[in-house]
Amino acid sequence: MERFRPVDRLRNKSQFDAVFRGGRRVNTPPVSLVIRKTGLDQNRLGISVSRKAGSAVRRNQLKRWIREVFRRNRGSFPPSADIVVVVSRPVAALFGDLRKALLEGAARVR
Repeated sequence: MERFRPVDRLRNKSQFDAVFRGGRRVNTPPVSLVIRKTGLDQNRLGISVSRKAGSAVRRNQLKRWIREVFRRNRGSFPPSADIVVVVSRPVAALFGDLRKALLEGAARVR
């Protein structure tokens, strides 16, 4: 099973800003995806979870779930793209609901 490595992540503000500036936004409640094509060999993932999404424990749980969905379903996301997942409101969803929303959003962009 492949790991979620540091090279698979968006790490700094300039990388996030580039995606927000030049990316395509897809809303699939409870999350929004912003996807920007790049010339890299792999996808990179960035996660932005607002404090409005819940307590620190809940926000960290959501981030873990998003990373896990991305790791297990890399082929479902557009190739050679930077992807930012934005969670900006309270989420009562379970893992399966979040997985479905992320894969649905990725399919809309492909």
